[in-house]
Amino acid sequence: IKPGDGSAREQAASCHRVLGGCANIAREYATKRYRSNLINWGMIPFVLEGTPAFGNDQHLFVPGIKKAIANGESQVTAYVVENGMLPITLGIGPLSDNEKQIIQDGCLINYYRGGKERLVDTLVYELREIPLKRKAAREQLAAFLAYHGLALDPLLERYFGIFRDEELVAGAGHDH
Repeated sequence: IKPGDGSAREQAASCHRVLGGCANIAREYATKRYRSNLINWGMIPFVLEGTPAFGNDQHLFVPGIKKAIANGESQVTAYVVENGMLPITLGIGPLSDNEKQIIQDGCLINYYRGGKERLVDTLVYELREIPLKRKAAREQLAAFLAYHGLALDPLLERYFGIFRDEELVAGAGHDH
């Protein structure tokens, strides 16, 4: 365990998963990309303060982790199996609703299999987070929806509340 443990390349997270990892434990995550890659592979990005009470090739048991993720808990008690079930505290950084669902679904691929509705929710969330110009955002959303056989206008009415840029909503029906 060291600060910023991990690489920003997706391969680092995928290798952990393929080798059987269900979580990653670091002092902090130096890049958001590595943390995101862990989540996309369904792994929990734990944070540990202080000296670890465990070593390589030891197992941790984290009871109730699924519920803790769903409830947005900031820390959980884990047990080092080889040390007589020694309790330790692991931190869980803030997770968005989408990140929680990805972890609960097991990985990003399973999350996307959750249905068109969740795909649309994800894209709309990303459009809100990424500062796109009105026309580009409308075109991207319209193309995505058309690909999934959905219409633009009813969806924008449904998500009207999440768009903070009033011009984006006003411009969705027609170009200025």
